Amino acid sequence: STQSTEVSSVHNYNIIGGGIETKMEELAVDKAADESQDKNGSVIDDPNGNTALKDDDITYESDYSLRIPISNVRFRGSHLHVIDTDHDQIILKQQVSHDDKQNKTTLVRRLSPITYAQRSLRIGYSLITIIFVGFLFVFCCQVLLFLGIGLPVNADEAWKIPPMHLVSTLLSIPVLLYGLTSLMTMGCAFVIDAHRGGALFRSTVMEITYLIVFLIAPITTAMICLMSRSEQPWRITALVWAILILITFVGWALAVTYKEILACFLLVEKCFPLEEEEPSKVMRFLKIANRALLITQTKRYSGTRRQRYLVAGDDLTKTYTDSQLTPVESRTRCFSRLVSLKCCSTINTYESVDPPRKILEADEIMNYRPVMTKSNWSMQKYWCSGDSHQRTVLVTGGPSALSGEQMKFSVLCTFTSVILATLLLIGVLVWMEMGVAIYVIAAIIALLCCVYPLFVNSREMLKLYDQLNEGNNDEEDDERGSNTMMNVWERVVISEPKPWLCYAFVAFEVVFFFLWPFISMLVLKNGPIGAVFFVLGFFNFLWRYFDASSVLSKYGSISDAAELFTEESDGITHNKKYRFSQIVGGITNNKG
Repeated sequence: STQSTEVSSVHNYNIIGGGIETKMEELAVDKAADESQDKNGSVIDDPNGNTALKDDDITYESDYSLRIPISNVRFRGSHLHVIDTDHDQIILKQQVSHDDKQNKTTLVRRLSPITYAQRSLRIGYSLITIIFVGFLFVFCCQVLLFLGIGLPVNADEAWKIPPMHLVSTLLSIPVLLYGLTSLMTMGCAFVIDAHRGGALFRSTVMEITYLIVFLIAPITTAMICLMSRSEQPWRITALVWAILILITFVGWALAVTYKEILACFLLVEKCFPLEEEEPSKVMRFLKIANRALLITQTKRYSGTRRQRYLVAGDDLTKTYTDSQLTPVESRTRCFSRLVSLKCCSTINTYESVDPPRKILEADEIMNYRPVMTKSNWSMQKYWCSGDSHQRTVLVTGGPSALSGEQMKFSVLCTFTSVILATLLLIGVLVWMEMGVAIYVIAAIIALLCCVYPLFVNSREMLKLYDQLNEGNNDEEDDERGSNTMMNVWERVVISEPKPWLCYAFVAFEVVFFFLWPFISMLVLKNGPIGAVFFVLGFFNFLWRYFDASSVLSKYGSISDAAELFTEESDGITHNKKYRFSQIVGGITNNKG
């Protein structure tokens, strides 16, 4: 018989070596299944490129959130399962207790194999790349500054700015802002990847490249300058260092963009295959690109509604939109209300989606659902969590349950942050002497849009917590795992644009936000800004219209899509799945 359950509810964990401080995704021991009677600790090759390890009827499978698959090691007669993260090493060891019950337990040990020298080296990598990103930020600000300076420079003698010049400058701002913010997102991701030793594209070539760029080249340059008694050795060394880091960053960003677009096309080809096989590779590529563009544009301009449900953790429902549950809260944007009107269907621009269809959001695509227990709860974590606390699984029963005081402090912390932010906004308005009417309007808006919904949300959460707590049995929870509750937000599509309207939006954006400003810059002989605008506009087109996360939001999570690919037929290995999850989760969703 096959029985899938969480490992934490099957075994009792003994934590030694300082405890586990990594994320649940990094632990990545997702499922344990009694699937086999084989107890020889053999290794099973998973068809998707993962590695499943068998030991005492327990199967450990490597999730895509792990950069390195789980390793099976034989050491002193024991079978060890080694999980490597960026900073730690988790070792799982199956053992049998020496008492009369002979219970099977899993011993979890956390080690830190990184030496102080390696930590210092990575800190050096991080500091240098942070300085580089600082110069990148200055460059982005200067581009916007020079764009604004161009207005008075081209004014006539009466200081009147030509209307067409003013309009073209305003139209260029969206592309520049989106491109520059995406560039800064790339820069921040580059800093994180450098601190992790180039983990995103980890290979021998990348290891050698990082050593040359960050160590060998600058040290060699400084040595040559000092031996030749140069007057400014530090300046020459810094210039060579900066040029090499710039080249590395450009290559890294191009590789990320290429992998993102390639992943988008592969997902479209597998998740939404063409109805007819196309023999011509060029036509096949164009059809896949067309479908990717339509999927991205349809998601971007669809009318949606967000619905919130408060559910217990033992509820097995995957899509609450299709269930009989009534949402606690429902939010519909003004744009979604507008495109859902009957007149939009009448003029053949939008069509209603009945029943509403669920689409996945970023955290659902990544299967991100952190667990909050009484041990890892903290005021600082809750204060800095932002909206992520709304997707956290709260433990309400058993030895790991949050106490009533912790729940109340969580609510108090959230209320305090909202009230302080509101008072800070009102303080800024007072400092600007906007007037009493503006202060009152700002306070009313904050009360209706922030404080009151937060009060309702907190009241419902505390009510569900009390209900689950009343039926808790600590002895039962200790054996089968603690009870949990979670706040579930689901986004559903209520209206979709017609394909012709999607193409019209693309044409409008390209003509008015790219071609018009670019031609205007060429006419005004603003070459440097025009070149930057053209490069950013080109990559904006790729980032905006070929979005892999939009494809996944319509099809399913990364785990669902990973089942469509195999290493034998598609060449999709565990490392490629990890790289794609990092690009989608850490870069794509933060652009713009």
